[in-house]
Amino acid sequence: MLETERKMSTQERFFKKLMESVEGKKDNHYNIITKDAYDSLLKEVEDAISATKKTSAQYRRIKRFNVLEFGDTKKLVTRGEPVKYYLPMEDIFDVIDLSHIAVGHGGRDRLKVETSRKYANITNDMINIFLSLCETCQKKKKLGKKGLVSKPILHTELNSRCQIDLIDMQSQPDAQFKFILNYQNHLTKFVLLRPLQTKRTEEVASHLLDIFLTFDAPVLLHSDNGREFVNNVMKLHTIYP
Repeated sequence: MLETERKMSTQERFFKKLMESVEGKKDNHYNIITKDAYDSLLKEVEDAISATKKTSAQYRRIKRFNVLEFGDTKKLVTRGEPVKYYLPMEDIFDVIDLSHIAVGHGGRDRLKVETSRKYANITNDMINIFLSLCETCQKKKKLGKKGLVSKPILHTELNSRCQIDLIDMQSQPDAQFKFILNYQNHLTKFVLLRPLQTKRTEEVASHLLDIFLTFDAPVLLHSDNGREFVNNVMKLHTIYP
């Protein structure tokens, strides 16, 4: 509980510093996109792609952006190769956090290389702000050259084992939501929660796919929700090979 509260506090400070750093700057227009703006931009790109007679604004959209579809999930990506994902602002902290763990709390340059492999809108400013709030990195700075150096965690280790379970909240529903999807990385103890209206495989798979597209799929995925649930979730491989 204390760890969750600590992380939430760090996340809130990250977003506060991030918004302060871009205030008045025009070149951050597509780097910091709220979830609502992200969905709106994705729809504009879809409309531009399907339009038979395109406007100049639509040509600009499809020159820069594309949309990838995985089942019912859609992601805004760069045009051309290699494909990189645009992240809504709300996902940026978690992605940097996991990437930072993956490089063993490495510095800005290592973290930039790591995040730029897959994501289009994580900037040096975002990384610098994150590093300034990382307690482990600040402690390492104080220790100096004689301090202990963290051993980098390899990608295969980072995504080696995750757990997915459903929490039954039918006795205390929140409007239409009656279940909670709990997804945890065993190595980092990083937890993602998603509200569910039902425990139908299609709804669970949609949220799970969104997690995979953001953080990559694990090597092993465990669940205590029974064989039938596990078998149904395994059908994801048909759309996420």
